[in-house]
Amino acid sequence: MSYTFGSTEYRAAKGTHTATVIYLHGLGSSGSDIAQLVDGGALRAGDHIKYVFPNAPQRPVTLNMGAVMPAWFDLPMLGPDMYSKIDWAGHNAAMAHLNKLIEEETKAGIPTERIVVGGFSQGGNVAVRGALAHPEKLAGVLINSTFLGPPLQDPQTPLTPTPANKNINALWCHGQADPMVPMQVSQMDSQVLKNVGVSLQWLTYPGLTHSLNPDVIRDMTAFLMKHIPASGSAAPAAAAVTAEDVSGMSVKELKVFITSKGGNPATCFEKSELVSLANTLI
Repeated sequence: MSYTFGSTEYRAAKGTHTATVIYLHGLGSSGSDIAQLVDGGALRAGDHIKYVFPNAPQRPVTLNMGAVMPAWFDLPMLGPDMYSKIDWAGHNAAMAHLNKLIEEETKAGIPTERIVVGGFSQGGNVAVRGALAHPEKLAGVLINSTFLGPPLQDPQTPLTPTPANKNINALWCHGQADPMVPMQVSQMDSQVLKNVGVSLQWLTYPGLTHSLNPDVIRDMTAFLMKHIPASGSAAPAAAAVTAEDVSGMSVKELKVFITSKGGNPATCFEKSELVSLANTLI
């Protein structure tokens, strides 16, 4: 079967481009759906970041009774096979496409250490396996509501984590009420990643189904600010933020800033408390 990938959506950095995020959508979705997070300002981790949102091939999907839709690889019907049997031909083609996008960024002057790959659901599956298989060190992997499929140690699985990315920084966000990828699957798979050395932050969200919400977006933003800051090894706000800047931040901006500095905004109940805490982190 041949695989024809759709056009790629790009969101240019608003400032000097020094880092890139490549994010793969979920089954039946599109790159433009995810790009709305950037367009609407919900996902803002710095003006230095370029966002790349590829589109999967249109293909029949067994899970949806053979209906044709955007899919990185075929999925079997709901049940045990959904997580144990992978369409490796489609999956490998998707990983090759991801590698091509990474290569385009390096040719544009962005080192792999400044590239985060990520994805939602089956897009996250391709992203995390692609990241672990990549020969050069990546900045991190950002995955939402996803699953791994067969354990990485399974000899039938065409993936062995490379030395460059065995200890990659990763964020996995998962809804506790996800009906498509149950929490038990996410918990087991997250442990597999930890067992092979991945530096994984596994976060779960009460009431969240197979989707994103503002809390997830907040944590995604904090992860990006930490691992692909504007410059140096600190978060981009570290050297520049002043007490005057803090006083002008919205509640949302305060929470993101505090989280990026290692603080816990959940301990604050009023904006004035957030301001006080943020000032201690300057």
